[in-house]
Amino acid sequence: GPYYDIYEATGPNPAASNAVRQKWYFFDSGTHLLVKARYLVKRGGADVAVESQYSNWTTQNGQKFPGQIVRTENGTAVFTFKVTQGAVGPAAKDGLFPGH
Repeated sequence: GPYYDIYEATGPNPAASNAVRQKWYFFDSGTHLLVKARYLVKRGGADVAVESQYSNWTTQNGQKFPGQIVRTENGTAVFTFKVTQGAVGPAAKDGLFPGH
């Protein structure tokens, strides 16, 4: 391991007309939690490999969320978000998601 379930999504790229962007989502095969997402962007005519890594997952009131998100561009960290404290309320019964 680790083993991943990888999903590829292709859709319109809002930053470039008539272009599509492919994204790859890596889910941990055991926990089914998102581990990372990857895609390429054009910057100055060159491809930049972007990856967002999700880690330190925790559960509160039945909701799972990552404790850290790190964004890298061509392997260099450009953004790190760490949760040091937070609160999650119970799920709302608002009818938006029937059966939940």
